[in-house]
Amino acid sequence: MKHLCGLLLFLCVVSGLKGAAQDFKAAYPGTGTAALAGDWRFHTSDDMNWAKPGLDDSAWETITADAPWGAQTHPGHTGFAWYRRAIEIDGVKGPLSLWMPPVADAYEVYWNGEKIGGNGTMPPHADWKSFPTPHVFALPEPNAPATLKGELAIRVWKAPLSTLEGTDGGGLRAPPKIGDSKVLGEELRLAFASSQERHLLTILECALMLAIGLFALGTWARDRLRCEGSGLATGWEASYVPCRRSDRWATRNGAVRLVCESFL
Repeated sequence: MKHLCGLLLFLCVVSGLKGAAQDFKAAYPGTGTAALAGDWRFHTSDDMNWAKPGLDDSAWETITADAPWGAQTHPGHTGFAWYRRAIEIDGVKGPLSLWMPPVADAYEVYWNGEKIGGNGTMPPHADWKSFPTPHVFALPEPNAPATLKGELAIRVWKAPLSTLEGTDGGGLRAPPKIGDSKVLGEELRLAFASSQERHLLTILECALMLAIGLFALGTWARDRLRCEGSGLATGWEASYVPCRRSDRWATRNGAVRLVCESFL
C-alpha cells in the first residue's frame, strides 16, 4: 500500500511539472542576448489583474512563444489573450532591455504589474499595424544587487480575421529577448533598416510592373488608332491591328476608311 501511494504521489508531481511554465533564469548576456524560449503560461480572455506579480497562474495552459497561438492550441482565436513568465537574470552589469518581436496585433507589456511598453491601441478604439515591427523597451534596474527578478506579462489583442487571413495567427511569433540596452538598440536599428529595404524593393517592383503595363496599353492603343484612322472604320476593318508597312485609303459606301495592307 505504501508503495502504491508513493507511486501515485510521484506521478502527480511529474504531471504537475510537465504542465508548469518554467521560470526563466539566465546569466547576464553581456554583448549577446537571452531568448525567452520554452513554455509560457497562457490564457485567453482579459483581466487586468493578470498583470500583477504573485498571481497564481498554475491553472493556466502552457504554450511556447515560437509560433502564434493559432498554430498551437487556439486556431482562429481573436480578441484578448495573456502570456506570463517569471524572469531572473543574474550578474547584471548594465542596463537591460526587452526585445519584443512582431506581435499580432496590438499588445501591452507589464513588468511586476507596471506597464513598460506596447504597440498599437486596445479596444474600444483599437488601432494596429498590418505589418508589425520589433520594438525594444527598457527594463527597471535590478531590485537586488546584480540580479534582475520579476514577472513579465504580455497582454495581446488580435483583430477579427480578414478574408485573406488563415486561422494560424495571433500573438507572439518568436520568443522575446533580454539583453544589454545598447546591443538591443543597435539590433533594432539594423532590423528597421532591413525592413525599409524590403519595403523599398516591393515598391520598386510594383512601380516596374505598373510601367510595363502602361507601356503595353499605350502600344496597343497606338496600333489600334493607326488601323482605325480617324475612327471612321467599322466592322472587320478595325480588326487589322497592329499595322506594319504601308497603308492605303479606300472608300466603301461613301465612307472613308483606312485599310492596312499588311499586319503582324
